[in-house]
Amino acid sequence: MKKLTKELLNEIINDVISDTLIEEGRAQFSKVKPWQSGIVYFDKSANAEPLKPRMVRIKASVDVQGTLSLKKNYQQNTVQLEIVTDVIDNDGKHIKKPIYVKVPGKAIIPDDEGRFIDIEGWRLSKLGLTDKYGNLLDSRGNILASKKQQNKFSGA
Repeated sequence: MKKLTKELLNEIINDVISDTLIEEGRAQFSKVKPWQSGIVYFDKSANAEPLKPRMVRIKASVDVQGTLSLKKNYQQNTVQLEIVTDVIDNDGKHIKKPIYVKVPGKAIIPDDEGRFIDIEGWRLSKLGLTDKYGNLLDSRGNILASKKQQNKFSGA
C-alpha cells in the first residue's frame, strides 16, 4: 500500500482531470496543423473583425452553381457553401474532402474580400465540424482550432 503524499495526490488529480477532458473531447488536438487545414482560415495579417458570439470562422466559398440551381420558393434565401473538411483515414493520412452545405443567407457573414465566412456554429455542429464550444474539429473529433485561435489566426 502506497503512502498518500502530496505528489501522489497531485498525480491522481491530474489523471482524473485529463480523463474527464478527453471524454468530453476538449483535450485532444488534431495532428493536422491549422495552416495545413482545409477549414481553418489562417492569415494573421488579415486584420479581420473579432468573431461574434455563437459564430465560427471557416475557410469556405459560395458554390455559385449550386446556389443558382435552388429555384423553389422555400429555397430563395438559401446559399450553398463549399467547405473543405479535414479527414484522417485509418492509416493516419490527412485528406481534404469538400462538402456542400445549404444554409440560409442570414446565417452567414461573408468577408468583404471573400477570404472567409463566419457561420453560426450550431449549423456546423450538426455535421460534426464543430463542438458545442465553437471549436473546429477534424473527422475524428479532435480540435483543429479553438474559438480563441480562430480570432488569433485571422488577425482579429
